[in-house]
Amino acid sequence: MDANSTNETQFAPAYRIPRHEIENQREVFRRSPFYSEIIDAIPSLVMVLNPQRQIIFANHYLLQFLEMPDLVSLLGVRPGEAIRCIHSGETAGGCGTTEHCSACGAVRAILSSLKGIPASHEVRVLRSSDHEPLDLRISSNPFMLGDDFFSITTLLDISDEKRRRALERIFFHDVMNTVTGLGGTIDALAEATPDEITESQPVMRELMGILIDEIRAQSELLAAEQHELAVKFSIANSLEVLKDVRSFNLSHPTAVGKFIEVSAEAANCTFESDLHLLQRILGNMTKNALEASSAGQTIKLDANTDGNMVTFSVHNDTVMATDVQHQIFQRSFSTKGPHRGLGTYSIRLLTERYLGGKATFTSSERFGTTFSVTIPLSSD
Repeated sequence: MDANSTNETQFAPAYRIPRHEIENQREVFRRSPFYSEIIDAIPSLVMVLNPQRQIIFANHYLLQFLEMPDLVSLLGVRPGEAIRCIHSGETAGGCGTTEHCSACGAVRAILSSLKGIPASHEVRVLRSSDHEPLDLRISSNPFMLGDDFFSITTLLDISDEKRRRALERIFFHDVMNTVTGLGGTIDALAEATPDEITESQPVMRELMGILIDEIRAQSELLAAEQHELAVKFSIANSLEVLKDVRSFNLSHPTAVGKFIEVSAEAANCTFESDLHLLQRILGNMTKNALEASSAGQTIKLDANTDGNMVTFSVHNDTVMATDVQHQIFQRSFSTKGPHRGLGTYSIRLLTERYLGGKATFTSSERFGTTFSVTIPLSSD
């Protein structure tokens, strides 16, 4: 980024000092080997930032993590640009200057430290290279060296911890609820008549199906993150896919009192993809829409074609809060709340890494919320 880039910003100041001033600030640390040696010895990812949030020093652990050959390539850039956050290149001002940055814990922690107040936040990042998710804990502390003021910022990769905690929450909440319901039904059979036992069998099959599907979904997501998910492409029909997704979700607990419709104008086309993964994606989108909707509202499923692509969409009438929209598709964020599921992250992961497509969404007061996935008509 050029030091003279536009100063327009939607959140943090965009101004940067020029390269020669960055070099002078680096010399402050070179002339103070005690501080630079301590920072370099800290077994964490550490960067030193100037008041413009530009990197003037980084330890070798950070350079290794970023696969950077030396410090020179990092001088003057901002943290989001260094770790290749997908939003860092959206504006001329770079990291910290987009609307999305207002919800970023990293920017908030750094700004706080630059005001003299230490701060620590968790932050979710999608990297621009391949949408690889990172969960980081950012700690920023003010630091004076001579007459110069800096922020020492450490990054701790907590991705594995967040994965484990998210999986635990899913099993403790969603899976346990299903098991409890299944257990209650089984207990009731102890004193049931033959007719009552017969009537209970569909309920038990349904609960067992939900339980198996939830466990399988988490197993597939883990394999997907490890690049180990097997993809099996086959010929499918868009209208039949929508009908199957509707039928499967009609009996889901979140669908009680709500309606699911397939658009009368939905495209009826043949395409080639992994049908199981696509149904998993559309099912996730539909369940999210059901969760967001109130009794009496309708969720609409649709499909349309454009050239050699087919787009599937799920619409509901509610609108997401702005801060929620800024965090959609991030790994540890869920529209269902802080203690639920893995959210929309799996939608993007499966669509873009395994089906060669694109996951998007829109949400507004006028049109409600629509999640869409666009995939090729052919796997070739």
